[in-house]
Amino acid sequence: MTLVQLQYFMEAVVCGSVTGAAKKLGVSQPAVSAQLKLLEKEIKAPLLHKHGGRMRPTEPGRIVFRHATEVFAGFEKFNEEIKSVIDEKRIAGNLSIGCGPLLSRCVMPEVVRQYLEAYPEVNMSIFEEDSTRLPELINEGKVVAGIGIKPPVKIKGVKFRRLFSNEFCVICNPLDAGMLGNPVELEKLKKFPFIGHMPGVIIHEILAKHIDIDALKTIFHARNTETVAEFVKSELGVSLAPGYLLRIMRPQKVVILPLRNKISVEVGIFTRDGGYLTVAHKLFIKTISEKLMAFAV
Repeated sequence: MTLVQLQYFMEAVVCGSVTGAAKKLGVSQPAVSAQLKLLEKEIKAPLLHKHGGRMRPTEPGRIVFRHATEVFAGFEKFNEEIKSVIDEKRIAGNLSIGCGPLLSRCVMPEVVRQYLEAYPEVNMSIFEEDSTRLPELINEGKVVAGIGIKPPVKIKGVKFRRLFSNEFCVICNPLDAGMLGNPVELEKLKKFPFIGHMPGVIIHEILAKHIDIDALKTIFHARNTETVAEFVKSELGVSLAPGYLLRIMRPQKVVILPLRNKISVEVGIFTRDGGYLTVAHKLFIKTISEKLMAFAV
């Protein structure tokens, strides 16, 4: 087993194909295929299979991928420690982070600009994805860390560090606010058209654990909270969203009311369980965490 074989295998998993891996590595497809065959011969088990048009790891493949990730993380740590001894002020290397759509539009641009001005030698890669997908991106090796809302179910291989908890609020137009009361009873929401999030979106999945969503008169299923706010502003219905997202958005011409029946989310950082964070990642996570904490209350 060689490092080249492990590297080619990891790229095949991340890219979802041998062709994609070869293109990213700058080598021929037969070269990648040959190394994968040698690795499978040594492991004595198939490591990849095709599913949904993509190459995905088999059960032995997932084990190899996990340990290979740790091996290369060890090399990165080794290089980083050597560089830190040579130049304590120099921060370099690759940085890959995942975050939700709202953060990527409203918070990330300023944070990324300031970070790259301070550490221009860092190669940054930001992935915009719903919080439900962040653990998957980490397990696939596409990102090292993610920032978002904790899913209602535990994800194997990924750990979550909470930054803060935040309560859901009701979003409504000024005309409906008087009829809803303050704080708002969940039962009253059934009397109004509801602007919801699509199934699979983290906010929908958390609400589904606490309330009977099917009992609401949902007229629109949005992918993001900004769309929800626009529908509410147009006097088309009411909705629910975590308060910190609304503070980030600062939507105009809507009223934000507390719920009497408290429903909370946990906001924090996703990383690989047992994984290693480089100095570049630690500094970025510290910066974005401090920025997010301003919207916690």
